[in-house]
This record gives sequence, C-alpha cells and structure tokens, in this order.
Amino acid sequence: MIITIIVLLILAGISINLLMGDNSIIKKSKTAGMKTDRAEIIEESKTEIAGYQTENLDNRISKSQLKEVLDKYFKEVPDIVEWNEDLKEMKLNTKEEYGVYEIAVSEIYNGEFIEDGEGAIGGLKPDESIEADSTIEFTNDSGKIDIIWLDTNNNIIEKPNAPVLTANGESMTPQTWSEEEQKFVDADVNSNWYSYTRGEGDHKTSKWANAKTANESYFVWIPRYAYRITYYKDGVEDPVGYYDGYGLWIADTGKVKYKLDEGVETVKGKDGNLYIVHPSFMKDTEKTAKDGTALPDYDRGGWSENLAGFWIAKYEMSGTGTTLKSTFGVSNQRNQTVGEQYTSARQATYGFAG
Repeated sequence: MIITIIVLLILAGISINLLMGDNSIIKKSKTAGMKTDRAEIIEESKTEIAGYQTENLDNRISKSQLKEVLDKYFKEVPDIVEWNEDLKEMKLNTKEEYGVYEIAVSEIYNGEFIEDGEGAIGGLKPDESIEADSTIEFTNDSGKIDIIWLDTNNNIIEKPNAPVLTANGESMTPQTWSEEEQKFVDADVNSNWYSYTRGEGDHKTSKWANAKTANESYFVWIPRYAYRITYYKDGVEDPVGYYDGYGLWIADTGKVKYKLDEGVETVKGKDGNLYIVHPSFMKDTEKTAKDGTALPDYDRGGWSENLAGFWIAKYEMSGTGTTLKSTFGVSNQRNQTVGEQYTSARQATYGFAG
C-alpha cells in the first residue's frame, strides 16, 4: 500500500513537471503564443506602412509616417531629429498591451525614405522665391487633368458625393441610357444608375448621373472636386508646365508665369501635389486676401455654403423665361442679349413650384 502511494506521488510529480516546468507543455504553449503575437505586431505594422506606400504612390515612406506607425505599437520612440544612419538597426520595446518584445525597426521597414508630402511624382512645386513673370512662354500642345473628389470640408474621398435629387419637397427623376431603346429612360434610384469611375476602352463603363426635371429638362450632376493640369509638348512623356495650387508654372525652371488668384482654396493630394478646389463649389461670403485687404463678395455664385455638387444643363437651352428647357431635338435659343439671358435664367422653373 505504501509502495503504491509512493509510485502515485512520483507519477503526479512527473505530470506536474510536464505541465508546469521550464520545458513544460504550458511553458512551450505560452512561448509559441508570444512568438505569434510578435509576428502579428510586425505584420500589422507592415500593413499600415503598405497603406502609406499606396497613398504616396511610391514604395517609399517618409520618416514621419514610419514614426506614426512605430508610436502606435512601441514605447519611447525617439524623435525623428535623433534618428541616425543606423535607424533601421534601432531596437524598440513594445507597449505593454502588446506584450513584452524587443523588435528591430529593420524587421518592420527596411526601405528608403522620401520627404514629407513627396509622392511618386515628386510632390512638385515651383521656386516660390522667384517673382511671377507673365512674359514667360512655354508650349502647351496637350494637357492632362487630374482630379480628386472632395467632401464639403475639402477632405479627400474615394467616391464622389452622391447626386442630390430632392429639394423643397420636389424631386428630379434619375435617368439612364437604354442601348435597346437608344434613349434615356427612368432609372431606379436604388440601382447602379451612375458611375464616376474612369472608363476603359470605349469609356462606356463611366456614366455620369443624369436626371430629368418636371418639364423634362435634362441635367448632369457635377460632384465637388479639385483639379490639377499637367501640360505637354510632345505626347504625354515630357511635362513642360503645370497649373495647380501654386499657379501656372514651368516644369524645368520652376518659374511661375501666373500666381493663383487670391481666395481660391487648395488641397494637398495624396500624391503630395497641390490641387485647386474648383471655385464653383466654394462658399461665397466675405473674403480677405493674405495681406488682410478685402476681396469682392459673391464673385463665384453667392453660395451660402460649400456645395457637394451641382446640376448643369445637359443640352442647349430652348424657350425663354418660365418655358426655358434643356432638351434634345429642338432648336436652341439664339440672338439673345446678356440681359435677356439673365432674365430667362432667373425666371426659369423647369416645371417646379419651388
């Protein structure tokens, strides 16, 4: 009986050691878990860096972007000014909520750096130390317009603002083109009746939002955007100049021909370049120039707030006053003075009471 108890105690001791000792199952399980968690931190950090690379349109990131990632997972990350050439060999300790690990920066990012705001095409800007010179000439045989979509606070968004179909209790009817009937037909507002994605090939995959008013006038929705123009001499290989948030300037010298008008808003794109917010969307109240002098009020339409977009006539206008209409297959209005056109525009109702 005593021998049996001793044997059982020995077996129990062996079992406890297998479970709890330095080489125990539990210890090995915890170690394996720590290694997995460590790998997850590295992987998550790399994923966030990949997001910055996408934003930069580059496989490089800036030091401030890397520091932002490191600050999220590690404690006591040195300020950028303290970083040296051996930065990637620097080892950091994770914050307590992520476990206790020491990880080398090179395990997370081992690439080159770009300057803040610099994208794949350089975050291009002119030499602002040189005065604008309107006598500068350059050939602009062709050009390419790049746009970015904006919300009403000028934040960059992936998709354009949705068309506004209803106001003052009255609604426009969404329209879509029917290949079968070869005409516009009423569309289901819950369907994919429009798409502002870039068209491929014949560009038929891109279809802007169209809508019809009560008197069957057709309009197209223009969502809020900012733009930048690149000018070329031969084809699209060698840029000769730009028109952007800095004004109209020359590519090779950085000299500015015309500065951007005072009061026009600009937005830095994800590529690092400065885009112009189209003035037609801008809130139009009292403005002041950078030097504090007053600028004319209501020189962009008199909007009381920033616009998410606006509707523009799809066809030339016919009729006058309350009969003004934007439709196809009729003769457009001609031989009107500016005053007559203004009066008609003010009287137009497009079939609505509001």
